[in-house]
Amino acid sequence: MLGIKTAALPASLRRTNQRTVISLLLRMGCASRADLAKAAGISQPTAGKITAELLEMGVLQSAEFPDGNEGASGHGGASRRLGRPGQLLRLDAERPRFLAIELGVMQTRVAALPVAIRSADEWAHEFSTPATAEAWVAGLREVAAAISHRGLWGVLISVPGIVDEAKDRVIFSPNLHWLESAPLAQLVKGVWDLPVALVQEIRALALGHLASEPVREDFFLADFGQGVGGAVVIDGQLYPQPTPLSGEFGHTPVPGNLRPCGCGATGCLETLVSRRGLLQSFGVAQGRRPGAAPEHRSRDGEQAETTGQTEGWAQMPAWKRLLRSRRATRRGAVAGRDAGHGRQSHLWWA
Repeated sequence: MLGIKTAALPASLRRTNQRTVISLLLRMGCASRADLAKAAGISQPTAGKITAELLEMGVLQSAEFPDGNEGASGHGGASRRLGRPGQLLRLDAERPRFLAIELGVMQTRVAALPVAIRSADEWAHEFSTPATAEAWVAGLREVAAAISHRGLWGVLISVPGIVDEAKDRVIFSPNLHWLESAPLAQLVKGVWDLPVALVQEIRALALGHLASEPVREDFFLADFGQGVGGAVVIDGQLYPQPTPLSGEFGHTPVPGNLRPCGCGATGCLETLVSRRGLLQSFGVAQGRRPGAAPEHRSRDGEQAETTGQTEGWAQMPAWKRLLRSRRATRRGAVAGRDAGHGRQSHLWWA
């Protein structure tokens, strides 16, 4: 049902049913055991056994409604019926179970989160992303002093760049080069003795959108922020990328683009439609001397030259520069936005 291909052994079948129930509650908000059994295509005794296990694990909790509207659900799930209502269940929204770390180019944000998905970002701790792994770990240790890891199951880290998620390592990060040599999983385990998983930041963003709007299971998400990238979700699953390069369309070369990119190449799409690229285009269109446009700097101190971009823009009429800048801005129109970090995302549904 969820695209999970495992042998039909009792343990794997139970795990499959558990994932099915969790997926349904993500979509329905809350539901009775009978509703879950019907939606999952399993017997009510099996549904009762699976939900009992998930309740004991702390994945689920009872959902009581004092107004008596027992049949309502957060996402249009269980329907109201006559007679004695069944006990409603939902994903646990109270007890912190995961430590989420968003390692951004400019800021690192940390929060202890429950299983249930919240409608808005709530980051309890934040600090500027430094230029070395040692300084970053020092920032995490300060945060760890304020967060109890009691009851936590693991740490999830979203990281920018090209990420080998299976091996928990960053292969290449044009704006944070120190990530390429830092054993992030081991460093974080040294702060919190918990299992650690790395997820590429755009793929994490796609998973977040899927959880917040589970009715849409097929889409391509393109993110425009400090960088540019994309992720594909098919049948409610992240598309299994054959290589870590999948989705890195921000480094596609654009003919005629002479801007240097943090990846070391010249002419990448990212230098035009990222937040920095759009601001740079706007500055040039307003008559700013091209050589005075904001320089591209990576967070670990590397500086890219900007002199090579002057030829094409300098010879272009001012009205055409402005028109191109406006077109680029329209292409960056948002479907979702993280205002605090200037993040913009597009979604295309199948």
